[in-house]
Amino acid sequence: MRVLAETFFPRRLDVPQDPSRTVDSPFAPFDVVILGDVPQAQLPPAAWELLDRFVRDEGGTLVIQAGKRHMPLGYNRNTILEGLLPVTGLRTLNRTGREDEAPPSERGFRLTLTPDGKQETFLRFSEDAEENDRIWDDLPGQTWGLIGEAKGEATVLASVLPAGAKQNLQTERENAVIVRQQAGFGQ
Repeated sequence: MRVLAETFFPRRLDVPQDPSRTVDSPFAPFDVVILGDVPQAQLPPAAWELLDRFVRDEGGTLVIQAGKRHMPLGYNRNTILEGLLPVTGLRTLNRTGREDEAPPSERGFRLTLTPDGKQETFLRFSEDAEENDRIWDDLPGQTWGLIGEAKGEATVLASVLPAGAKQNLQTERENAVIVRQQAGFGQ
């Protein structure tokens, strides 16, 4: 087995200074763009304009992965990001301290699939619904995450139930973790 000398995807994003003059966006060749914990300084306004066009006009899929340092809490007044995020009122869940010393099955918080989430193939560990539920129930707890309130048009796929709360539509929407929304022609 050999390790690739270079990744098969670009390591740097070449963003034109004036996206309005750009015919092809650097995102055009892709169906999905995954945006991780990137500092705000590394994504200039032109990149956000092109991402917005990629999703809304070109029908692309943007996956935003929350991070502890930058994304999305480290972004100030980015109206494009706010428009593309399917949640508002983000809150940090951080379960650290003595709880970290507990076995993985006992620490942190658990993600709970919603009925919509249970229908998504990318969230299935098993084709058998009962087996999939059991696997999700047995996953180790999470010690850090962001939750928010789903926007009106967004679909909540997984949420974090507060202690003692029952799973219902309002609780899921107020404590959303994995959320999808349509934005123009994309999501």
